[in-house]
Amino acid sequence: TVTGVQTCALPICPIGLMFVRMARLRGAHVIAVGKRDSQLAAAKRMGADEVVNAGKGGDLADEIRSKTPDHMGVDIAIEAVGTPATWELAFQTMRRGGTVNCFGGCASGSSVRLDTSLLHYSEISLHATFHHTPAFIRKALETIARGDVRATDLITGEEPLARLPQL
Repeated sequence: TVTGVQTCALPICPIGLMFVRMARLRGAHVIAVGKRDSQLAAAKRMGADEVVNAGKGGDLADEIRSKTPDHMGVDIAIEAVGTPATWELAFQTMRRGGTVNCFGGCASGSSVRLDTSLLHYSEISLHATFHHTPAFIRKALETIARGDVRATDLITGEEPLARLPQL
């Protein structure tokens, strides 16, 4: 749960958009991270307070931290893309005592480099979430039934199937 969380950083992908909405509904100040303008616009529609364009380069962790009170970092980072680079970025955005939820599963055999002193001395909590349990599916269906999330909110654009290999 994100109740009482000041800041929450999320990458933008379809499930990331769902996290944006849910975190916002629970009162978090949401910072969404994405590469495309359509993703950033969708995140704003879903309730993101701020967006960070990862496609512009630069120090993304510093930019995300700059959007938090006193530049201390986020309370919770939910990684939903599933790449080693985004897992590592999530850890770099944390405040002391924060929590990283590695929701996006990386490909089998992937490795992630983490600064162990950051984990230990900053007391960062790490969670990995597997999402396919009957209880979570029930909660998801209840959320949709309440109208908190609509499928149309998750559509950021249309592309012909012929372009699929390039996306």
